Amino acid sequence: MSTCFDVYEKLKADLAALEAAGEGEDEQSQKRQDYAAFNFIVTARHLAHDWLPKNGGRPKQSLKKLKRKHAGLTAALNAAKDIANGSKHFKITLYTPTTTVDERGIFDYETWAFGSQYGVREGGYNFSMFGLARILMAYFDWVFDDTASVNLFPAELIAQVDYSLIRRAK
Repeated sequence: MSTCFDVYEKLKADLAALEAAGEGEDEQSQKRQDYAAFNFIVTARHLAHDWLPKNGGRPKQSLKKLKRKHAGLTAALNAAKDIANGSKHFKITLYTPTTTVDERGIFDYETWAFGSQYGVREGGYNFSMFGLARILMAYFDWVFDDTASVNLFPAELIAQVDYSLIRRAK
């Protein structure tokens, strides 16, 4: 791989592998899910942190889009950062991670439809592992699309993110 576009294509392949591994509740299936989720998260983290900012052949609007802020997208990207760094370094010492990964469970539509998954909590959001992956993929689809507005996040992406927002009882 030599360009951010190569890594973006790998991210798509990693998502396809994660979705394909999502079938089955047996131990081997769960291991395949774990490996596929790990590959996707690490690729997403490095695409955002290393490849896009440091690769000259990137989409024209990508750096502006990376700077755009939305609490849910920031939470998703921070979760990828903490998971990737935690798995790479075993214990993160350069900063205090804020992401919590819960045991596998059924806690939303995604997990009801596709089976037990890890829950990922970050910044007031509760993502299923597959939900987090799909949000990150939709985010990078937007980042790589130079025809999409820099100033407007896609409505479907924000709907996915808002679904993961933990709403407190009044």
